[in-house]
Amino acid sequence: MDHSDTPLAQLVRQLRVNLTGEVRGDLPAHRVELALQEACAHASMTANPELWLPELAREKTGEAHRWWRRQQEIRSRSALSFPA
Repeated sequence: MDHSDTPLAQLVRQLRVNLTGEVRGDLPAHRVELALQEACAHASMTANPELWLPELAREKTGEAHRWWRRQQEIRSRSALSFPA
């Protein structure tokens, strides 16, 4: 995805750094990467992916973050409901 030095590859690298920094440990890095890959796939279907990618990446990362928090809540409740 970013093995070249195209403007789009540079944008992907910058988004990866920014988005990983924004979620700072609240979302595992591999989940950020999956969200970014999904955003890249969607953006690549447009005429101007570099215009759509930043917003799609933020949207997908936000969705992943909400999902992750919800999973943590469920795990927490499960641990309380079924003590070892």
